Amino acid sequence: FGTNHLGHFTLTALLLPLLEQANAGRVVVISSVAHRIGRIRFNDLNWEKHYSRWLAYGQSKLA
Repeated sequence: FGTNHLGHFTLTALLLPLLEQANAGRVVVISSVAHRIGRIRFNDLNWEKHYSRWLAYGQSKLA
């Protein structure tokens, strides 16, 4: 979640004023279909109970 969502959001938010000043910039977001395997586990957001790297990846892409 931090890498696949918050990191991109923060970078875009920081660069947006410069892109708007340039009047020619754009933001292109590329993702994957891994969000399809994602389920947000609100009772275990930090994967402290049952960790699965693929399900954690899917959850981060779903965000």
